[in-house]
Amino acid sequence: MKDLGDAKQILGTRIIRDRDKDLKLQGYVDADLASDTDTRKSTTGFVYTLGNITVCWASKLQKIVALSTTEAEYVSVTEAGKEMVWLQSFLDELGKKQHKGILYSDSQSAIFLAKNPAFHSRTKHIQLRYHFIRSLLDDGQLILEKIRGSENPGDMLTKESIASQVLGTILQQSKVKNGIRYISILGVPCEAVHVFIRFLYSSCYEEDEMKRFVLHLLVLSHSYSVSSLKRVCLDLLEHDCLTKENVIDILQLAWSCDAPQLSIICVRMVVKDLKSVSSTEGWKVMRRANPSLEQELVESVVEADLRKQERLRKIEERKVYLQLHEAMEALLHICRDGCGTIGPCDKMLKGSQFACNFPACKGLESLVHHFSKCKSRVPGGCIHCKHMWQLLELHSRMCDEPDSCKAPRCRHFKEKMHQQTTKEEAKWKLLVSTVIAAKIALGPFTTRRIDLF
Repeated sequence: MKDLGDAKQILGTRIIRDRDKDLKLQGYVDADLASDTDTRKSTTGFVYTLGNITVCWASKLQKIVALSTTEAEYVSVTEAGKEMVWLQSFLDELGKKQHKGILYSDSQSAIFLAKNPAFHSRTKHIQLRYHFIRSLLDDGQLILEKIRGSENPGDMLTKESIASQVLGTILQQSKVKNGIRYISILGVPCEAVHVFIRFLYSSCYEEDEMKRFVLHLLVLSHSYSVSSLKRVCLDLLEHDCLTKENVIDILQLAWSCDAPQLSIICVRMVVKDLKSVSSTEGWKVMRRANPSLEQELVESVVEADLRKQERLRKIEERKVYLQLHEAMEALLHICRDGCGTIGPCDKMLKGSQFACNFPACKGLESLVHHFSKCKSRVPGGCIHCKHMWQLLELHSRMCDEPDSCKAPRCRHFKEKMHQQTTKEEAKWKLLVSTVIAAKIALGPFTTRRIDLF
């Protein structure tokens, strides 16, 4: 490497000078139970990376017929562990000693079986040679960790149909000219094809290249059914690359590439800021090329506005019902305990007493004072007294102990309930149930003072 000078590439291979970087050996292993239709043997697949560069991989049939997924995964972990021992020895000779390599598996049961050497009737038949992984863990030569199946690159080496379809189709369409095989993919930059081919062989990519060609790679991954690359592209678009300028283009691409979650995120962005999005160049092109999509997006905005108005209306109604419930609590507090703010008039406050904590008491003060002094407080009299009669009747319908209740006319309203019409009774029952439901919806730990905005 000393004689290469500033060379960045030789014989088509990229040279990376990263002496200060911590080269960490990591492995990913997976298994596919009974993948071979003739012998019913399982497939072992593992990948090893060093400093985010793939250095070793394998996909091969196991020598035994596994009886369960756990056994197949356990055998694969042992085979991958043997490979790690050789890689550690090889790196040690190069002066890059690896103290503890990390091996990732997506099988929790295989990890538990490797770390827990307990006897089990379902695993007692496993051959002795496949318990080698236990000695590696006991000696601290490697660490076995869990990884999600969707994030395990070793999975692609166990699915023959996925790898062979993509590589087989590309190789069939390639042309040989002057001893060099050319791949023709129209409409995509050469650099994007290079990133695509590299991902197929190594499952690795440069983040800046992925961001630059994410739209092209999404199309390629969808066209050639490379689900792992498609997940990377969708995750990048959903979290980093989506802007108001490109949201329309990405929305149309998401619909074409069968990405429903990305489509929903794009529609939400359009609905949230239609004014800004509609002024972009992408919207103008979409209006000319696909007017039906424009109409659909406008309808989505109208529906979102209607849902927002309905939500605000329900919040206002809920606020009214909560205020009614507070008024019932305050009314019972006034009549039973005596309120330090407004009465009752026959009970004097002591020096140790404080003003009440019921926020509705202050609101009822003027209404109670008017009701106690009004000469025409019969039902059907003045409007203020009418409101007071309605509160008293609502309290009586919510009261469970009318005989001992100290609220005025509580027992009288209970007896009056039998004389009302079915229609009026239904209205009152609906009001009572709605008030109680609004209070219950707040939960048991809500304070008395309610602030919805």
